[in-house]
Amino acid sequence: MIRALIKYTVFSLLVAGEASAMAPAVSCTSEICPWAVNINADNRDDINVNMALPSEQPALVLKPFPSDGIEQYMPVGRSEVNGIPSTIEGIWWMNFHQPGDILVTFGTAKWDEETRTAEVPVYGERTYSFHATETARKSYAPLLKSRYTYYAKFNEDFTEAEITPALLVFGREVRIPRAVVRLTMTLKSDGHWVRQTWVLGKRLPDYDLLRVVGRDLSRDSAYEDYLKVADEESYLAVPAGE
Repeated sequence: MIRALIKYTVFSLLVAGEASAMAPAVSCTSEICPWAVNINADNRDDINVNMALPSEQPALVLKPFPSDGIEQYMPVGRSEVNGIPSTIEGIWWMNFHQPGDILVTFGTAKWDEETRTAEVPVYGERTYSFHATETARKSYAPLLKSRYTYYAKFNEDFTEAEITPALLVFGREVRIPRAVVRLTMTLKSDGHWVRQTWVLGKRLPDYDLLRVVGRDLSRDSAYEDYLKVADEESYLAVPAGE
């Protein structure tokens, strides 16, 4: 799913002419950001460039871990650890039966209390689990290279979020305009979010984001369903040499 979104984004930027909409509203010259010419001012609220991103790529590799008991190897999201809201505590299963990513934890996210935004490094250490397949390994490579990141901005009661994807473009982290990719999530019930996706205005099928492990490491009812689609082992990104 994520690899497909990257492909859609790059294709739309290069072919559909949306690259100009990725230029930052502030402190990005045409020399640094060549796509900044003739930017549409209506899109400026969607645009943000992180000019202080470290230049070195993290030395992370995928390694296999037991899928049954994966919570022993992923940091479980807890409010008191990194400030995230209680509605996203635990570990979550992306129930869309894709060959790539399968679980996600917000336990590695950076939380901004003022903006109610979680910065989730999709490429980051032990943040996502992936099926232990060659397809998943190939899917992870562009995530790491582009340092693919989600910025999930929540409403006041933490039941809805607008998710902005970001990736490296010419060495700068660029947040993708909603006109290209729009991602949202809505809390349906305790332990159950629904994820919505639009690419170039076209809505893709929704999928469920189900909690499989609680903040106390207890297993939710969805854990058994997750194991039915998981391989015996799952990949996690860990530091090279670990």
